[in-house]
Amino acid sequence: MKRFLLLLALPFASANIRGSVDIVESEEDRDLQTLPTLPPTQAPWCLEERYTPFLKLSLREMRTVLTSAMGYDISSWNWLTDNPIELRSFDDPLTSNATRDALIEFGYTEDMFDCCLNHYAHYDWDEFLVDDGLEQIAALEMLGWTRETHGSWNQSLWPETEFMSWDQLNSTQREWAERKLCYTNETWNEVPLNEWPDDAWIPDYW
Repeated sequence: MKRFLLLLALPFASANIRGSVDIVESEEDRDLQTLPTLPPTQAPWCLEERYTPFLKLSLREMRTVLTSAMGYDISSWNWLTDNPIELRSFDDPLTSNATRDALIEFGYTEDMFDCCLNHYAHYDWDEFLVDDGLEQIAALEMLGWTRETHGSWNQSLWPETEFMSWDQLNSTQREWAERKLCYTNETWNEVPLNEWPDDAWIPDYW
């Protein structure tokens, strides 16, 4: 999960660091599969427009993306995490009021932005407790994070999952990452939008 920490330290990096860490799913992992593997049938919670490749947007949407205070260009639109605003929480002091207003006009709420684009990467552990985020804590712990390691820039403290591809996570980890951190195969692996398959899932929360 490079987005969680490395991109906070190197906000303009776009190389994928997830490698070939091997993982063997244990019987205990399989027994923990208590979450549904498919998203709900209604429209996804995250904004579908944000996951449309730039050249497939309508002309009106292109103008909005390029001229608004959100600060996107063609490259940072297609490469999720390339725009610094996506590396910060919605209410971060470094995000201007004009940018927040533009995000709201585009359709985002604070909760939607923090899950769908930031995946709670910029939250302090205690913020989850204040904001009733026990399910997010459970998802992070499922991925190997702790209060002590979450937010650290010391890669030696990061869990193995930080260097894994989506398919290398066990099914329980994928389900929690999907449901409570708004990840999908493509967003976890940081696949640019113009390379998403037609049947890719839009990130969701349920």
